[in-house]
Amino acid sequence: MGYQFLHIQTYARKTDKAGGSVSFVLAEATRRPEASQHVAAPLPPTIVYGPEPDHLLADHDRLAAAAMTTTAAGKTRHIRQDQHTLLTVVASHPTLSEAVRSDPTVAQEVADWQARTLAWLQAEWGDRLVSVVRHDDEKHPHLHAFLMATDDPELRAKPLHPGWAAKSAAVEAAKATGQDGKAANAAGDVAYKTALRAMQDRYHEAVGVACGLTRRGPGKRRLTRDQWQTERAAAKDAAKVLHHANRARQTVRRAEAHVRGRLDAATAAEAAARVSAAEAEDHRHELAARARQEARSILAVARDRGQLIVTEAEAKANRLRGLGRLLGGLWTGLRGVEARLRQQADQQVTAARAEAAEALEQAKTAARAEIRAEVGAQLADATRTARQADRQAEQARERLQQVEAEAASLRRELVNERHLRTDAECQRERFQRRWAEADNCLTALQPPQTAPALRR
Repeated sequence: MGYQFLHIQTYARKTDKAGGSVSFVLAEATRRPEASQHVAAPLPPTIVYGPEPDHLLADHDRLAAAAMTTTAAGKTRHIRQDQHTLLTVVASHPTLSEAVRSDPTVAQEVADWQARTLAWLQAEWGDRLVSVVRHDDEKHPHLHAFLMATDDPELRAKPLHPGWAAKSAAVEAAKATGQDGKAANAAGDVAYKTALRAMQDRYHEAVGVACGLTRRGPGKRRLTRDQWQTERAAAKDAAKVLHHANRARQTVRRAEAHVRGRLDAATAAEAAARVSAAEAEDHRHELAARARQEARSILAVARDRGQLIVTEAEAKANRLRGLGRLLGGLWTGLRGVEARLRQQADQQVTAARAEAAEALEQAKTAARAEIRAEVGAQLADATRTARQADRQAEQARERLQQVEAEAASLRRELVNERHLRTDAECQRERFQRRWAEADNCLTALQPPQTAPALRR
């Protein structure tokens, strides 16, 4: 591992003194022969994000041709050819390209660095990041990122540059306080360098630390070989600690999600058990009500049958009484015969009444027996259903206890994972303190410089 490299620059459609322009930069990214003479064996770039550079050039030229600006006189015109309309960011990894092709572990490290760099670019510039390509045909694998101010009608690229944006704001602020042009420009230069240092710091915090890259190289700070090796080792150890801490966080998140899922399942099982018990209780009440209703119906039928028997017996007795009156009318003189006939009629009526009462009692007895049997059967069914519901409720409670035991076990595992995460965070903080102490010592050792370097 080594130190990070990040370079940022803007370009116009018109070629500058160094030979750079939008078309040349995108041609170099595409590996056209006229723009790739510095590469011994050019290879096609790998598209990481967005369109290919050729397509990007067509989109850029179309937007630049349509961009309009307003002059000091209030008139609108097309933007100038020398206005900067494209921002480029170059990020390089210190690993050799040959090692990436031959060692899968190194290739994975570079892939992780690429993903983190892309995420940092998107966080810094958002939708203004339009394309990213990777070159593997030079000494070190590196990324070319291209950005355009697609939301600006004038397609200005310099406001996207942190250094130029800070310098412009500082110059305007200095002039507003009455400073002359030279003093305002000096203040702008300071702001320019400060903003670029802050950008490098943000990149190191988001990418360099996690990938084991140092913030600066040994040459500018005049470090000895041992000091540089110590700093590289510390950066690599810090990257490992961050990697383990991230893995611990992921494990904790997975454990928490698993516990939540098991608790939700337990809650659902408990609710289902309660619903089953309530349904069983409702079914038992329904069966009991149905049995009572059928018993009332059987009793009503028995009463109707007994009343019918009594009515028939009364009808027979009335016919016998009518026969006695007829005989009495015919044989008025024979009082004794009438008395005997009346006595016989009364005896027959008494016998009929006794027969009717006996039949009614038998009917009641039979009805009671039928009611008891029917009600007993209904109650037996209701009891069996209630016992089955009780067994189901007991099983549900047992399942709930098992789930609660498993949830308690998972909570203990979660506590252990949190302890591991806390330990990892403590280790990371110790490494950061050691890193800060080493950086302070190295800073104290280096001589004062007139102007810090902005590029490698």
